[in-house]
Amino acid sequence: RGGHTVIATMRNLESAGELQKIVAAEKLPVSLAALNVDDDASVESGLGNVLAEHGRLDVLVNNAGIGGGGSVEESSTARFREVMETNFFGALRCIKAVVPGMRERRHGCIVNVTSIAGGRLHPFAGAAYSTSKAALAALTREMAADFGPHGVRVNSIAPGFFPTALSG
Repeated sequence: RGGHTVIATMRNLESAGELQKIVAAEKLPVSLAALNVDDDASVESGLGNVLAEHGRLDVLVNNAGIGGGGSVEESSTARFREVMETNFFGALRCIKAVVPGMRERRHGCIVNVTSIAGGRLHPFAGAAYSTSKAALAALTREMAADFGPHGVRVNSIAPGFFPTALSG
């Protein structure tokens, strides 16, 4: 709505019905693209296509996420891996795909959506989810220090609980 070109990515474009209706009704400059943050090739081709078409990417918002309810003893190691794959490594894949161009231009912004559950006790968030969001918050702080002198701003948003598809 502010006149920016937006590329909204998601694993399954068939789930974009509501977004497509808003984009069409308001004639917004939003393109949809398939991208699975759990897959190296999908991230490389998806963001590669964006860079090829638009020449650069100024802002990356990492907001892909899955929930991981349950305590440590209730959650399998496989579930921890699955949640970390999407919530942490998915963001890392996207960052690694765009940060070289941002550093080269000495301009860019990366926003990682973490969670209040990653920074303080939140018994209903789930151990895997909270751990993945804490790891992403720690990475964000590290990147802010590393990339700031090169003109790339990095920060996170840590929302509290609100009803989403993750919360059921």
